[in-house]
Amino acid sequence: MHNRKRYILITLLVPLLGIVPRVIKNNYPAPGYLLLYYLYICAAFSLFLVIARFTNNRIKKPVSRLVVAYVAGAALLYSVHLLLFYAAPGLLTFFLNVKNLSFGSVTGVTLFRSLLLLMLTLAVPLLLRKKETANIPKDTNDTNYCSQFSVTFQDKTMLINVSEIAFFNLENGILYICLFTGSRYIINMTLEQLEKKLNPQQFFRANRQFIINADAITAVKNAENRKLSLITNPETNGHIIISKAKAPVFLKWWKK
Repeated sequence: MHNRKRYILITLLVPLLGIVPRVIKNNYPAPGYLLLYYLYICAAFSLFLVIARFTNNRIKKPVSRLVVAYVAGAALLYSVHLLLFYAAPGLLTFFLNVKNLSFGSVTGVTLFRSLLLLMLTLAVPLLLRKKETANIPKDTNDTNYCSQFSVTFQDKTMLINVSEIAFFNLENGILYICLFTGSRYIINMTLEQLEKKLNPQQFFRANRQFIINADAITAVKNAENRKLSLITNPETNGHIIISKAKAPVFLKWWKK
């Protein structure tokens, strides 16, 4: 969810890089044209983002991904430019920032702009990854986090030491504490609340269902689409999957 919001924010902010020089060069053009130009860049940038994500999920070789993304993006962008060439040549002249509108100028600007958009698209995951990495605290103090959790079992209240907990698992809307012994207990709390109470050097929020103890992880396997699959002891009912966006952060945390 956080990555989706960042993608939207980046999609809205990056086009401003093209607006500023246009305003300076054209001495404050008509607001309507400027707004249409901003929406045009947003749409073109979004197009390349969608194509890049599509090729990342289906093409393994990096060079092939780049070639396919560039060709597909340039072809679609060129189609839009050709449509504007006949329907609104004045608007296209402003969009492409050319003096004499011709097929040659449209082709040249389209190819160059497609390359620029592809480069910006490739930079987006790097920005998101850097932000994810920054969320890992460098230093922690164990006294700031819970050492025990209380649970109720058969009308009895029990205290469970954090060191006994292999992972926390949200299942069918119910949150369970899962011990290394294999026992499970219900805890009346949310995963978000638990994150604040657990030492991030020892526990990792794997996804929307699991917070995992580093000591419970026995191996890590590569999964499809650059995701990671965790092998744990004790075993879980299903695979614990780390997303492609979180994978570098998880590996850095786990290797510590």
